[in-house]
Amino acid sequence: MVCRCRIRRALSPSSKTSGARSRLLLLAKRVIDLSDFAHQAFISLGSNDPYRIQMDDAFARLGIARRLVVETPSAVSVCSLVRKGLGLAIVNPLTALEFADHNLHIRPLSVSFPFRVSLIRPEHRPSNPLVAAFTTSLHAEIAILRRGLN
Repeated sequence: MVCRCRIRRALSPSSKTSGARSRLLLLAKRVIDLSDFAHQAFISLGSNDPYRIQMDDAFARLGIARRLVVETPSAVSVCSLVRKGLGLAIVNPLTALEFADHNLHIRPLSVSFPFRVSLIRPEHRPSNPLVAAFTTSLHAEIAILRRGLN
């Protein structure tokens, strides 16, 4: 099973930080374009993260320069830093939804970066009876998450 989601965007309207006016203007937008990140303080995943590499390639292809202010290994820490007002970020939809009610604003991106969640089961082993129930529950949770992203 593979869940494919659209990576969404998190931003903070903190008025205590530089660039607050442009962030507030972004809050008025329903959909964020990569060009909206031009010259903005940006919090990024680590340089070896596959999603970071996809994003960096997309920004480079479009000639969009961001101001990378912090690099951190997890999407949770990215969201925490955005919430503190240190900059803007692009994060996976699962993490973004967890932070949506914690003083963090989320907007969809105009472009999509594939985000996959996989369930891997051993091929040559007997299945545990709980695996089917777990898989059914996982599918139900994915359906709920997809509704939250729309």
